[in-house]
Amino acid sequence: MFLEGYQLFPGEYVEVLEGISAMGGDFRCDNAGCESMKYGVSLYVPDAIDLAYDDCDEPPLVVAAGAFRRGYRNAFDAQHSGALGLPPHEWLEELKRGRA
Repeated sequence: MFLEGYQLFPGEYVEVLEGISAMGGDFRCDNAGCESMKYGVSLYVPDAIDLAYDDCDEPPLVVAAGAFRRGYRNAFDAQHSGALGLPPHEWLEELKRGRA
């Protein structure tokens, strides 16, 4: 799955995070992956929390990707502000801080 020329799936999650961070947009991450309302994309990464460990053996992989129509999740976000996670760099910093 590609988004604006960048491969999201399949791929190593750290590389995908770097790419989507460079794209800007509204990606929000949590311990299961990330999604974007702007692009209508969600990524499932069951081992995302492994990024908290500098010595993890295998890099977490994006194992599934989904697409939804624009505006589909806007009502959810309006009712549950902040429930969709944090921007990629903030999520990763908080994850590592929690594991320190």
